[in-house]
Amino acid sequence: MNTYRIRIIEALQLIAPKSLQIDLYDEHGNEIDISERLLKDWEAVYRPEEAGFAVAFSESELKQLNCFTDFLLSRQAQFPLEFNQLLKDPYWNSVCEFAGELLADLSKNEAVV
Repeated sequence: MNTYRIRIIEALQLIAPKSLQIDLYDEHGNEIDISERLLKDWEAVYRPEEAGFAVAFSESELKQLNCFTDFLLSRQAQFPLEFNQLLKDPYWNSVCEFAGELLADLSKNEAVV
């Protein structure tokens, strides 16, 4: 499997389930802003401008990844800093839900690409 695809899937696996976010918080506590950390992780792996990125995904998946990135960035300013509030936040919950849907689609199509 292509490295870009693996890294995208790993990033989505951290964003989608709250259980892993809780683990991350338990490990680091208030030392880090969880949403900011996950956003930076996403920006580090979402590299559509790099030559090998596009070949790792179907055209449909590339559109979904772009939509997810736009969706995430458009909601970033609304994320609360307090972790307990973040878990209840409708903006964050919508991002987590979208990440889960995208992860399911990428996993389903994994053998195709």
